[in-house]
Amino acid sequence: MHKANVTLRADTAPVATVDSSPALTTITQAYRFAIDPSPEQANLFRSHIGGSRFAYNALLGLVKANWDENRARKEAGEDVAKEDYLGTSHFDLLYLWAAKRDELAPWWAANGSSTYNDAAQRLSRAFANWKKGTAKFPTFKRRGRSGSVRFMNTAVRLSDAHHVRVARIGEVKTYESMRKLHRHVERGTGRIVAATLSQTSGRWWISFSVEVQRAIPTTRPPERVIGVDVGITTLYTGATPSGEHVLSVANPRHYQRSEAKLARAQRVASRRRGPKKVVMRISP
Repeated sequence: MHKANVTLRADTAPVATVDSSPALTTITQAYRFAIDPSPEQANLFRSHIGGSRFAYNALLGLVKANWDENRARKEAGEDVAKEDYLGTSHFDLLYLWAAKRDELAPWWAANGSSTYNDAAQRLSRAFANWKKGTAKFPTFKRRGRSGSVRFMNTAVRLSDAHHVRVARIGEVKTYESMRKLHRHVERGTGRIVAATLSQTSGRWWISFSVEVQRAIPTTRPPERVIGVDVGITTLYTGATPSGEHVLSVANPRHYQRSEAKLARAQRVASRRRGPKKVVMRISP
């Protein structure tokens, strides 16, 4: 957005000057890195992924059982109040998990709180998509060789350009450098919103969702207006409204060049002969 400063002079009309300093804009950018966990850390990763899946299925089962029970009561002629139905918002599911976790999962404290927050978020989003008609009713998740869990920003931080520290797991090494992301965080121009840990084809990955501040250069007003059209002998041409020809880009003719190369390759292939056939004669 242009920022105009108007300067008044006694002997001339007002003159508008455009501030060309770039404006800072916050965008959300994703970073993905392959990580190299130790066997103990890999087991902890699987525990967090399994805990998130278990909480998702447990919450879905509680909601379905509650809704089925209320439906049966309505069919029997009972009056069912709206408050009798379990809510499906993020916080409703978190409160439900806090009330039932000791009964359903006595081991829940072995994983971080982000594990169960992730399950509530995913299930809440699944119910929201179903209510909007953009997805089917949520189904139970099956255990597989792949999976993921999303950590909140407070549970993940960068130790340096090659290590990331995850709560309850420790410091994990990355295969490649995180130099650009680390510099953004150090300068304060980047803030990690969340991190997703995933396993795909036996490899572990960590993906960061980062709010980054970038300087967007101010758009310069155009000096002139031209129209651009696809040419016949050229790739495209440009002209001003008055008809003055000001732009011409040559046609690279990739197709014709590829045809010529193919013709040469076919001529070379046609002159080649295969291996000589050897006929063995066995004398009587």
